[in-house]
Amino acid sequence: MMTKVGIPLLLRRCVFRRVQLFDTCRSVTCAILASTRHPGFPTVTPLRGLAGPIDQTALLGAEPCPVSEFELELRPTRGTQGKMVQMDQSPRSFSEIMAPLDDLGWLASCSAPLQRWVSDNGRWVDVSAGKALFREGDHTVGMYGVGSGAIDIEFAPDGIDGLTTVRVQPGGWLGQSTLLPTMTRPFNLVAAVDSRVYFLSRNTLRNFLAGQPEFWPEFYALALRQVLTMMTYLGEAQWLTPEARVARQLLRLSVTENVIEIRQGELVILTGMSRSNVRRALRNLAEAKAVNTRYRSIEIVDRVLLERTSNQFG
Repeated sequence: MMTKVGIPLLLRRCVFRRVQLFDTCRSVTCAILASTRHPGFPTVTPLRGLAGPIDQTALLGAEPCPVSEFELELRPTRGTQGKMVQMDQSPRSFSEIMAPLDDLGWLASCSAPLQRWVSDNGRWVDVSAGKALFREGDHTVGMYGVGSGAIDIEFAPDGIDGLTTVRVQPGGWLGQSTLLPTMTRPFNLVAAVDSRVYFLSRNTLRNFLAGQPEFWPEFYALALRQVLTMMTYLGEAQWLTPEARVARQLLRLSVTENVIEIRQGELVILTGMSRSNVRRALRNLAEAKAVNTRYRSIEIVDRVLLERTSNQFG
């Protein structure tokens, strides 16, 4: 028969053993998560590249670089880790999740398995006009696909006292430097207008490509696409008339909407033309009834005529 003294002693032993079991489970869980370097990834995947094992520390890079306020908000916290990455939990189709990126730009040309993975492992984020997604020198956090609005790339070329600006329309993808081991952001990324972007986190991307390196060529295709875009801009500046250059810029920015939020001063920066040439080109396009200029916006009236004008050589 158990005494009154023996009962509390037995209870204390049970509690102690439960605490020991909990500590053991917690230690094992932490070890697994530390090895995968991503709290939402379901399996412990050895990091392997095309030529063999990759040192995980070198792949993920150092952490001392600064991170923008916007990207700090995107980092998963204890209460939001499950919301950061969607792992095959949505019955919706790829097009329903990703529109308009399902039909525009790089992702639309990717393989079906990669498209499905992207739609299952990211999330949409609203960005207010003027908000910096990141700044030059910031630590990489993830990649962005522009779904609506417009995002400005601001780059300071060596030896030039000023910023070169390229406006990225819906369908564009930015931030693939997040795939490189130690590279920080090489430029500023700022929302030109209220925009919506699709975010893929750095660790999610790196773990995916480490485990399935056969998808690397599709990300290389994105880099090549952007190089060709820059070469196209250079060719336009060398060979096209002012009206054609302005027409092409307007066509790029109106892939999803016929009304573009933009001022003449911004067109001057984006085209690299003088203010007088931009003003004259807009006046000619308006007189031809290709566009309708408004206060801080331009409406595309006749897209066919604008496309015809965009092919005029100087």
